[in-house]
Amino acid sequence: MMLNPKPRVAGGFPLTSIIAGTLGASAILTQLVFMREFLSVFSGNEIIFGITLGIWLLLTGIGTSIGRVGTEFKEPMTLLISGLMVLSFIPVISIFLLRTIRDVVFIRGAAVGLTEAILSCTVLLLPYCLLSGGLLTISCSASSSNDGPRNIGWVYFSDNVGSIIGGFFFTFVLVTSFSHFGILYAQSFATLAVAGIASWHRRQKLLVFMAGLILAALIGIATLTDMDSISTGMQYPGQTIAFAGNSAYGRLIVTELDGQLNFIENGIPLFASSNIQEIEESVHYAMAQRPSAGRVLILAGGVSGTAREVLKYGTGEVASVEIDPLVLKVGRKFFRNNVLDPRIRLIQMDGRMYLKQAKDSYDVIISEVPDPTTCQLNRYFTIEFFQEVKRALMPGGVLSISMGHYENYVNPELSRSIAALHHTLAAVFKNVMMIPGGKIYFLASDGEMTKDISTRLAEHLISPVSIRRDYIQEVMRPDRLLDINRAIAEKAPLNTDFYPILYYYRLIFWMNQFDVQLGFLLALLIALTTPYLLKMRAIAFAIFVSGFAASALEIVLLIFFQVLFGSLYQQIGLIMTVFMTGLAIGSFVVNRLVQLPGRRHVAVLAFCIALFALILPIVLKWLSHIQPWTTSITILGQAVFAFLTLLLALLVGMQFPAAARTGFETTARTAARMYTADFIGAFLGASIFSSFVIPRCGVTTACLVIAGMIIVSGFVVGFKRGV
Repeated sequence: MMLNPKPRVAGGFPLTSIIAGTLGASAILTQLVFMREFLSVFSGNEIIFGITLGIWLLLTGIGTSIGRVGTEFKEPMTLLISGLMVLSFIPVISIFLLRTIRDVVFIRGAAVGLTEAILSCTVLLLPYCLLSGGLLTISCSASSSNDGPRNIGWVYFSDNVGSIIGGFFFTFVLVTSFSHFGILYAQSFATLAVAGIASWHRRQKLLVFMAGLILAALIGIATLTDMDSISTGMQYPGQTIAFAGNSAYGRLIVTELDGQLNFIENGIPLFASSNIQEIEESVHYAMAQRPSAGRVLILAGGVSGTAREVLKYGTGEVASVEIDPLVLKVGRKFFRNNVLDPRIRLIQMDGRMYLKQAKDSYDVIISEVPDPTTCQLNRYFTIEFFQEVKRALMPGGVLSISMGHYENYVNPELSRSIAALHHTLAAVFKNVMMIPGGKIYFLASDGEMTKDISTRLAEHLISPVSIRRDYIQEVMRPDRLLDINRAIAEKAPLNTDFYPILYYYRLIFWMNQFDVQLGFLLALLIALTTPYLLKMRAIAFAIFVSGFAASALEIVLLIFFQVLFGSLYQQIGLIMTVFMTGLAIGSFVVNRLVQLPGRRHVAVLAFCIALFALILPIVLKWLSHIQPWTTSITILGQAVFAFLTLLLALLVGMQFPAAARTGFETTARTAARMYTADFIGAFLGASIFSSFVIPRCGVTTACLVIAGMIIVSGFVVGFKRGV
């Protein structure tokens, strides 16, 4: 009887390591695409990001626990290869369903609440995450090596190496060249290729045939149908898709309906071609204060017509800054007349980064950034941003910014928000004026300002189409002004980069629309996880806290990266790749260099992670206060972030294999226990810190909480008996 060869390929490299690496590459590509798609489909903020990442980790952790069942099969390698083939095509189906099922399950056009988002995310991620998690555990038992503790460490290492490769290709090759379906097809083909090669080396012809059949089917679907166009069209029924594409900053859709063009990025409407009133309000309230302005800066939205409207004042130069080059490219195509004038200078750059580096001074700065519904948008409403604006303004220059909608009533959520924004502006500028128009407009300056906007416009022969004298008189009625002034009389905290309270207020407002209580959700999470924690052994508890801390601190790094450098989407793949590199290096060091790691190693690493959490806010504050922000400083800052990410991951990566070898029983039992603790801890860290702790308590408090938890885990490992 012919025996199957040992599960190794040419050169003696373990086949299980190759499969684990393939799992890592597939997981990182699928995870990054899912995060972007969920943000787009559910018009989400960082809480959607946290939910997606958290549920991904939770389901994967459950999958690693279930994977213990698969290790009892007579041929775990056959099960592993078969699972890999099934895993290859699940993401394509899931993303298609994500785009198309929203308006089938929920009311078309209605906002989707937190509960619905959690359920949708769970259902769509369930097949992939459970299967991929189970295959990780099976990989640890399918190795030809009899060294169980090292098998777990090498699978962990190989999985991270695969994630590094996948993250690298996502960031530098795939994200700007392919649609999300193109990215998923690429991972499907690569995964099937590995499954086919593994089957061929094991001389399992049936599995080779199945891999070829699935590959042929996927190639046929990719060639004969445009899944991206079909699903995008189903997302916007009744509208013509004028443009759809991805950039390093997200997914941009341009739809056409009854002659109106609508620009939508990541599910958030940017601007529309016929929104004349909003354009005029954005421009004329501010320009009426300084009608002789020689130089004006517009942050976001300049291609929609704002820049052209400013030129009615005879302004010498209008600089329009837009972070996404794709918005500028497509804007030039559809709104060519808005940017033809040579006095309009279009700049592709993050708005805050431009202000940090700006050498010119401006008479008026108009911010058309949407409301602070995300941490990324909140950074344009903080005291640090306003200080950067003031440095870029001429003496007595004016800033215009808007937030919220006033419908003759200031509800408690709106009251808190406008009070916080007014107090934050007043901490930087001597004079702050509010105008309750279509939005609530805030004008801030160290110079004098006038409320008699109609007279000032008439003096300079400006004749707006929509905001005529009667309209301005209506919005400036004494009772309306008294209503919003009553709101700002209340005490309110300052909104800062480290304490994004405006984002928290908007988050609460969003959740209250669906009768969701954040405190109840947190209590439910604690109630569900407490029994699991009480039964947990000391070593597993250390991994649980390590996963919690790593996930939470990674969220801190991601959020603050975008505060300093712009979009979270531009570099998320690279940051996660650096993180996986640290995990891989850490696990490699322990597997190769540490012969007999014990409790002391695990505890010392826990204390090192705690020290990292304590130092992190100090380093972040140092970076945020660097002035001026030159190109060299930008490169240095990004290098510091890369180093911090690598260092955190290095410590976490060293702890996992050390704990696995210290608390080893059997390969299947230990792998399932450690992976489950790691993933569930990471789930709680991502979900709780992104949705509550950081926006409500701030970055510094969040890091102190994390450090305290890790110190406790270090003492538990050092003194509690039993593994």
